[in-house]
Amino acid sequence: MITKSETIRPNAVDLLKVIFCVFIICLHTEFLDNTIGVSLNLTWIIKQYFFRLAVPFFFVTSGYFLGEELKGKDNAERWNIIRKYCIRLLKPLAIFEIINIILPAVWVLKDGPEKLVSYGIDALKSAVLYPPGALWYLQASIFGALLIGSLMCFFSERKVMIIGGAICICSFM
Repeated sequence: MITKSETIRPNAVDLLKVIFCVFIICLHTEFLDNTIGVSLNLTWIIKQYFFRLAVPFFFVTSGYFLGEELKGKDNAERWNIIRKYCIRLLKPLAIFEIINIILPAVWVLKDGPEKLVSYGIDALKSAVLYPPGALWYLQASIFGALLIGSLMCFFSERKVMIIGGAICICSFM
């Protein structure tokens, strides 16, 4: 018997996660770009309107499940949940940021130590403002969790949902 405290994850969400993971792979491998006999317009439509739905899907489902955990809790409990969520995301972010900074630094050192300072500044900007690869997703998820937690301190859950929806709509315009 499932208790109320256990998370119930619909099977449809798991199926959609698999489908959207495949979409991300297709997008990053330029799967349709080299397909013979497929119209360029059709390829563009599939990439823009189907494959690119994956990232918003993952943001929405992550936010939904985080919101379900936060629902009905007081502010102290919410911040504890958000803190754990952010720490869980910060671990891989920190590990891969360090790797993404150190490995290229080795190549820069071959060109001379004087270039290392400018590389360091550029690497720090990249790590803070726009991390390479998929790390931006982790950074954005952490920012989103902190934003949701802050909004929930001042507004009702319903208003936070409306504000979050408005932010999502505005970001796609």
